[in-house]
Formats: sequence, C-alpha cells, structure tokens
Amino acid sequence: MHKSVVTTEVYAKANTKAKRKAIAAAEARFVPESGYSEGQKADLLEWSRTLV
Repeated sequence: MHKSVVTTEVYAKANTKAKRKAIAAAEARFVPESGYSEGQKADLLEWSRTLV
C-alpha cells in the first residue's frame, strides 16, 4: 500500500513501452528456459489434444 496517492499515480501513468521492457528484463530471472525443443513442444501439444 502506498502512503501517497501521488506515488500510485506515478505507477499508473508509467509508459507502456517502459513497462514491457521492465517485465521482459525481469522475466529472464524468474521464468526458466524450457527443457523442450520446439519439435517436442509441438508433439506434446498434439498429444494433449488427443486427451480431450
């Protein structure tokens, strides 16, 4: 919780391009690379569709 409405307003008005850039930079630290190749992902997706 912010102590000031002004602080919240700064975050709310942040540039969309800057937000995307910050999220992309943070994502590399938190979202691990997939252990599957593109072909394996496609095979897994196709297999999962047979379950429905």
